[in-house]
Amino acid sequence: MEDATDDSSIDYLDGIMYSRHSGVICSGRLTNDVNEGVQIQRFTRSTDRWFYLHAKKLIKGTAGPVTEAVPIVDY
Repeated sequence: MEDATDDSSIDYLDGIMYSRHSGVICSGRLTNDVNEGVQIQRFTRSTDRWFYLHAKKLIKGTAGPVTEAVPIVDY
């Protein structure tokens, strides 16, 4: 988190702790382009999972970073 705080290309930085030993760090950059292979993830539709639940599901079985594109309206 400290390295991300010093990175001026990061526009958003947040962390969520689910328990003493489980949490996520979320960093984001504003962009107009979505790279090939990057999933667009929404949170405003009635069928969308809440962000904190989505992030919690992602950390199960994931050892490294995950890249997703979230439209600003969903942010």
